[in-house]
Amino acid sequence: MQIRVREMSAKCRLWGGVEFAPVRKGAIGLADWFYCVECLTQRVYADLMVQIGEEVMKQTNDFIAVHKAIADEVKSPCAN
Repeated sequence: MQIRVREMSAKCRLWGGVEFAPVRKGAIGLADWFYCVECLTQRVYADLMVQIGEEVMKQTNDFIAVHKAIADEVKSPCAN
C-alpha cells in the first residue's frame, strides 16, 4: 500500500520505493511500523507522514521562490 497525502507518496529512504506494508495487521496509528516491500526497511508511520510534509514544504518553498523572482522582475523598472 502507498502512504499518501493527496498526490504525494512517502518513499523508502533507502530504496526509493513507494509500496509499504504494515508489520502487524489491524488499525493503523502513528506509532505503527511499516516496511518497504522492496528492501524490508522498517519505519514508523509518523515518520512517513513527516517525510510527506517535508516534501510538500520543499515544493511549496520552491514554487514561492520562482514566483517571487518573476514578480520582482516584473516590478523592476526597465533599463533604457
